Amino acid sequence: MPRSALALFASIALVAPSGLSDTDFTAKDLQNHPFAVDFPSGGHLRLHLRSGEFRIVGRESNRLAVQLNGRNADDARDLTVRFRRSGNDADVRVFGGPKNNLEVTIEVPGYTVLFVRMPAGDLSIEGVSGDKDVELTPAT
Repeated sequence: MPRSALALFASIALVAPSGLSDTDFTAKDLQNHPFAVDFPSGGHLRLHLRSGEFRIVGRESNRLAVQLNGRNADDARDLTVRFRRSGNDADVRVFGGPKNNLEVTIEVPGYTVLFVRMPAGDLSIEGVSGDKDVELTPAT
């Protein structure tokens, strides 16, 4: 192997592990394509939610999952989840979908630091320990 190719391979090997935990993607049609990603206990999670009915539930797992319930769950193809993660920090945005008769459940590790912003609606948080900064705010 030429020396320049070996140097390039060595530099990629040094940089790659730091980028493995970075994730950025968008999901739709959650009824047919369940949304679940790895997310560490103790991580910092920023949730920007649309108006509606949301439940945030702590679980004994290192993952984040979004599930839909209610009469309009089958019609929620336009509900979108955008997930961006860097290390132990993640941003999740939930937007679109039907306005009524839909409950969105977000499962998080039991110990998670939460930052939640939501324009209006019903929000409950169960089984989550860790700091919480939660506000109902006007949409911007």
